[in-house]
Amino acid sequence: MRSLGAHHGIGMPIRWKRAVCEDALREHRCVQCVGLYYVLSPIAPLKALKPGRGHWLDSSDTALEWESSFDIPTDVYPPRPTTMHDIATAMKGYCSELRPDVIEESGCSVCGQLSKRSELMPLDHSAYDMTILEQFGCTRMERTSLNEPIREMKGPVLD
Repeated sequence: MRSLGAHHGIGMPIRWKRAVCEDALREHRCVQCVGLYYVLSPIAPLKALKPGRGHWLDSSDTALEWESSFDIPTDVYPPRPTTMHDIATAMKGYCSELRPDVIEESGCSVCGQLSKRSELMPLDHSAYDMTILEQFGCTRMERTSLNEPIREMKGPVLD
């Protein structure tokens, strides 16, 4: 009802009850309205929306413009059968997008955030003083049994 009221220039606040909205629509007069009356009633009772749901609904009163100029190509219908060349081209594109350097992820040396390796730059150990990242007693080598001694990893703490 609120969208119908907005279409006719009637502002209906949310706090208005249904009967008040119906009266406002019934009593309005505008030049665009034809002298016809429609009685609208819901088919099934509406469920109350949970808080936070339905926030994506468009509440603007502007009209939706549908692009009707979109043409579907019908000159080659039905399409020709898939050839081995088409399959090979699709597989080549698929394999080029799944190269290890494109899909592998690694941690950033500065912040530790997991990023794709193709987006990272290699760290030049000679350009930076890595001794400030060395922390004694905070790293451990992996152990496969309780009998193995606890060993520390040498070098700077990097991801």
